[in-house]
Formats: sequence, C-alpha cells, structure tokens
Amino acid sequence: SLEGWYLLAGNSKYYFPSVQIAPDEYIILCHVSDTQRFSGFGKTAGFRSFPALNDDGKLLVIFDKTGRMIHGVDYSPNWYGDELKSGGGWSLEMIDISSPFNYNGNWRASVSPTGGTPGRINSVRASNPDDEFEGIINVFPSDSVSVKVTFSEPVRILESLSGNIKADDFSVTSLSAADPLRREFILELNGYLGKNTVYSLSLPPGVTDYAGNMPLKRTFDFGRCDKPLPGEITFNELLFNPLPGDADYIEIVNVSGKIVDASGISVSSKNPATGKVSAPVAVSDVHRCILPG
Repeated sequence: SLEGWYLLAGNSKYYFPSVQIAPDEYIILCHVSDTQRFSGFGKTAGFRSFPALNDDGKLLVIFDKTGRMIHGVDYSPNWYGDELKSGGGWSLEMIDISSPFNYNGNWRASVSPTGGTPGRINSVRASNPDDEFEGIINVFPSDSVSVKVTFSEPVRILESLSGNIKADDFSVTSLSAADPLRREFILELNGYLGKNTVYSLSLPPGVTDYAGNMPLKRTFDFGRCDKPLPGEITFNELLFNPLPGDADYIEIVNVSGKIVDASGISVSSKNPATGKVSAPVAVSDVHRCILPG
C-alpha cells in the first residue's frame, strides 16, 4: 500500500493517492488530468498536484508514510549519452534495476522506437551491477564543532555507527542526514576545531552503500579555513594549447600554511586588446578545503 507515501520533488511534497503496487508491477505516476493519456500503457496513479520535471535535472525522492527514504534519483540530462535524444521526446531509463542507487552509468536514453517504455520493462535493461563505492568525496567544517561529510552515493545505517566515527581525537556526539538521498551528513563533534589545523576523519567498519559495497576512500583530511593573502594561492600549471578534442586546464597550489576554501576563490581572464575582464568563475561550486601544499 502506498497510502501516506509521498514524492519529494525539490523542496515540495506530493502525496500518493490510495493505491497498491504488486511485486514486479509498474505504476505510471502523473497528474490526475493526464491519467487517460497514460492508461493505455498500464496502471496509473493520478496526483492532484504533480511536480514539473525540469529539463536540466531535479531531485526526486520517494518516502513511505513513516518518512523513511525508499528510493531517489537526482537525474541529469547528461545521463542521456545521446546529443540528439537529449533535445527532447525521449525518456531516461534505468539499465539495471537491481542496482537502484547506482546512478552514473546506470541510466541512458530509451532505445524504444516510441521514445519510452511506460508500463513495461525498460528498453535498455541489462546487467550492470553496482560493485564499487568511492566513499567520502568531501569533508568541510560547518563551524568549529560540526562538519559536513559528503559521499559519492547514498549510505546506509550511518546513524548507528556514528559513535565509532573519529576526527583525530574527536568523537561524534550526533549525526543527521543533510540531504534526502542520504549522501550528505552533518556530524557534531565533542570538541572545538582549531583554525588552520589539518584533521583526518575516518569511518569505522560497517559503513556501506545500499549495494553493500565498502568505501574505497574511508579517510579524508580537512580543517577550518582562513582567507588567503596575495601570493598564497598561486597558478602552477597551464594547458592553453591542448591536442584536438582535449580540454584546457589551470592548476593552482596552496603555498601557505593556511587551509583555504576553494569556493571563495575565483578565476577571471582579461582580453589584452579590449582590457575587458571576464565574469569570475568560482574554483569550486561547493565548500572544499585546499590544504597547505
């Protein structure tokens, strides 16, 4: 029974109608006014209010009536893998439904001549097992007593293991999920983090993704940040003339003893002919520590 369940789309909740789903059954979710359009494809569930599905991506999560996350997807048009189909009219389909939390590489554009497969087996369905979990991809202090830990994919049962998570000599006093898909968590520590001190957060055994994989990266260095002075973050390497098909890149290095937030640094270029300076581009769109060296 899906009674009391809800779909989270962005920051808005949309409650399921009173409907049941049987084992291996498909249900097409849509606005109640569109159920006639889809009824010929299979069983439908009409919502009185239904979210707009943005072309540039959106977070969608299903919760049961107790508020437990059942499944979610933060879809992206980059998953199509087909420039023509990304122009519109083709659905994204999961490749291996036995690996539902394996996102990158487990979705692609439908290959059905009809543009999608509502109500039946996906046209791209194949074996694509989730056998790897990258683990921690970022740790950043929210303040002097708490840190945000970001994982490469959703994590199971982290709350029950929080007492065994360490940040050097600090232990975790509380832990809470910071995003609906359980990829980010806020950890409260039992002490104060000093500025410009590098700490190492380490995970205990037992932390896994939803496929049961152990994290490849289970430790991550971080620290409280300080503002850099001129000359403390420097350009170190430039590729401005790549081979055809390759990309330019800029490398910077932290030559100070400080820890610097990458999201607080931007790069611009200047046109020598006009003197016009381009709009600044942030080094990182999320808070991320650049450690000394």
